[in-house]
Amino acid sequence: MVELAHNIRDFVIGRYRSACGKGPRDVYVKMTKNMVVLRIQGVLTPMERYVLAQDQESISLVQPLREKMFSLMLPDIITTIERTTNNKVVQVCSELIWQRDERYCLVILDQDVLNQ
Repeated sequence: MVELAHNIRDFVIGRYRSACGKGPRDVYVKMTKNMVVLRIQGVLTPMERYVLAQDQESISLVQPLREKMFSLMLPDIITTIERTTNNKVVQVCSELIWQRDERYCLVILDQDVLNQ
């Protein structure tokens, strides 16, 4: 189970790096029953953090691009989770917490990971 989580973690870091020019500060992966939980820390670029520090109203400028970037990366992340766990992803819920510079992502699988 630890190796599966490590493989997902490494892929997410690499995918962010290739898409955004920098990887997140860290990615925590927790697998339990039929869920994979990702806590992706440090997702904002230095430019985005600077703009948001000056003016919180700037979220309306940064949010659409940040959400679009994640939606473009998500199919590759889903494919990696499916290959790694040998399960089909049936639902993904995600939220970016601006104040914490973290994205949380809950991935629901069609079966328990431990049943493999």
